Amino acid sequence: MIRRLQLKSWRAFDALDISFDEGVTFIVAENGVGKTSLIEAAAWALYGAKSGIDGATARRKDAEGPASITIDVELPDGRLLVVTRTTAAKKPLEVRVNGVEQPDGTLEAIVRDAFGANADYLARVTILPTELLRSYAEETFHLRRHLCQVYGVDALEEAEAHVKRYLTSVVADTKKVRSDLDAHITDEARLAERLSGLDAGIEELDGRRRQIIMELDGVEAVTTAAAKNVEVLAANTARAAQLEGLSARIADKLGLAVVDGDLDGLVSDEERRVVQRLDADRRELAETRGKLDAISAALAELEHAGAECPVCRRELHESDVEHAREAHAGDAGALTSLVTSFEENLDALSVRLDVVRHLQRELSRVPAEQVEVPVADTAVGSTANRAELQAQLTDVSEQLGAARTERTQIQDQIGASVQARSEKAKATQLFRREAFATATQAALQETIKTVLATRVEPVATEVTNRWKRIFGERGALQLTPDGELKLVRGGFEVPFADFSSGEKVVALLTARLLIVSASTKASFMWLDEPLEHLDPSNRRIVASLLATSSGPVRQILVTTYEEPLARRLVEQAPSVHLQYVRTVED
Repeated sequence: MIRRLQLKSWRAFDALDISFDEGVTFIVAENGVGKTSLIEAAAWALYGAKSGIDGATARRKDAEGPASITIDVELPDGRLLVVTRTTAAKKPLEVRVNGVEQPDGTLEAIVRDAFGANADYLARVTILPTELLRSYAEETFHLRRHLCQVYGVDALEEAEAHVKRYLTSVVADTKKVRSDLDAHITDEARLAERLSGLDAGIEELDGRRRQIIMELDGVEAVTTAAAKNVEVLAANTARAAQLEGLSARIADKLGLAVVDGDLDGLVSDEERRVVQRLDADRRELAETRGKLDAISAALAELEHAGAECPVCRRELHESDVEHAREAHAGDAGALTSLVTSFEENLDALSVRLDVVRHLQRELSRVPAEQVEVPVADTAVGSTANRAELQAQLTDVSEQLGAARTERTQIQDQIGASVQARSEKAKATQLFRREAFATATQAALQETIKTVLATRVEPVATEVTNRWKRIFGERGALQLTPDGELKLVRGGFEVPFADFSSGEKVVALLTARLLIVSASTKASFMWLDEPLEHLDPSNRRIVASLLATSSGPVRQILVTTYEEPLARRLVEQAPSVHLQYVRTVED
């Protein structure tokens, strides 16, 4: 606690030397005499710039020398800290502990180690000018910030912020992957539906084509039976030659034997089989490449892991690293061979598919087999009917060819989409990372919340109890882990801004006294005019609260001009003291 304060050339004081005892001390003086100057002098001497006081502006205008403040502070371990701070340019600060001068720049560390809190926090909870006394904002209380430092929550919050940044990045990546996969699935469904429609259309067109050919054959019978049969024979001979040539090419290029002369069915079946094999091999190739990439990543992590297991961070022996490297290298070699095999198979299948589709297009151009019509059975038709049917046949054949070409293109698109989707399957590890990061962030947030609530809860409970002893059933005062004060009254929460003036002062003083006790080892609190602007009833309540305070805070100093009230409290309690302050002019 503060034992002595010496002022020289400080505001209204030319020189002042005043000592202080334990308990509650009321400093009485008229307004304008210098009560606030005492509070500011103590804060500036002990905390320097962190007090918010500019010592240069506090120097008396008529003083010949610099302003100086010497403060004697009894530390919790019994040592005596003496700090002399001046506005002189040469040696503005001198610090002694038990008479031994301390090195420059060590005062903050001495204060921090002795009182268990940083100087900026102590400056806001131990020596309070009027404007700070009546504020409860978190940036003034600094309760949460201090608890985070004391109980290691800073590191947890830093880790939570890191996880949050990582999670933001992963979520963006997974969102894009999900969007791409959904787009592929949607496209494949749309293409499959279109393919199904094309298959039905091709079947219908092919039936129509055959029907037209049959009708055209009947119309062609208007020519002479001999000419017709010659033409039929020639056409069928040419067709047979084409089919024979195509059969030979199918056998040569594809190694397929023609059964019952169904080249169309044979080639179509082969096309479906090759496409199915291509799709299957592409999927397996994508999965194998994903495994190979994972092994390559594992090898890279082994090279850069710094002799630690990349998963559990256990220190690895060199033999472990080498064993893992050999195992991964062996797997990588096997997978590389498998990838090469798949790629060779895909190349061969692609070439075969091109051949099949080329033969299919040639087959589509082979005319249907014509049938010889006996002279007696030949139908009589007109040249006009023949021309109309011929036009229909040309139109249907063109539609059939276009439908088959589109069908081939759609099959290619489906195959490419399936391959792309298979390659993106390796991105599922992003989803695992997202889930892990989300769970980690939630755990860190809950841990931070639990630590703060656990440490603040005893203080909050005592705040509520002391409030109840003063105001009875006028609601329950609550202090949140973030330093927020609120009043629960009749089932409703009343924010601090809606407190009465008396309630505000009592709430703040109650909370601040307990916060100093719970979050620091400081044994003193100096308050500048806490009774000002209160009505007589609330003034008595606040003065009694201060006079009857007990606990680790051994010294409370209150500046006031309420001399009669202070005198009554001195008469009622032996631990309450009264001191008068006079300026040099007095």
